Amino acid sequence: MNSFSTLIYCFSFFYQIIKERELELQKEHRRQEDNDKLRREFARLANEFHQWLTDCRGEMMEASGSLEQQLDCIRRKAQDIRSQRSKLKKIEELGALLEEHLILDNRYTGEWPFLIKFP
Repeated sequence: MNSFSTLIYCFSFFYQIIKERELELQKEHRRQEDNDKLRREFARLANEFHQWLTDCRGEMMEASGSLEQQLDCIRRKAQDIRSQRSKLKKIEELGALLEEHLILDNRYTGEWPFLIKFP
């Protein structure tokens, strides 16, 4: 093999390696974008739920009136809590997906997916 053909061979070899690396980088970029999308979705739902839960707790703590009125208020809140079950289930599913993808940090929320699990 002469030096020119060696040069051509090396060029095509490096060109192929560069192409493969570019594909790997594109794949990793997509993976990171998908992970960030999961983080954002989890954060949005978890933050909304956390705010609702904080508000609900505050309303229950501030309940006044007769015992019957307070009991009625607690019953309404219990119904509200049951109606939120589907939102909590979605948060738990996203949390499990984050864990499955080994995403254990989320800069968009202080709520950690592995801590949000209720029976």
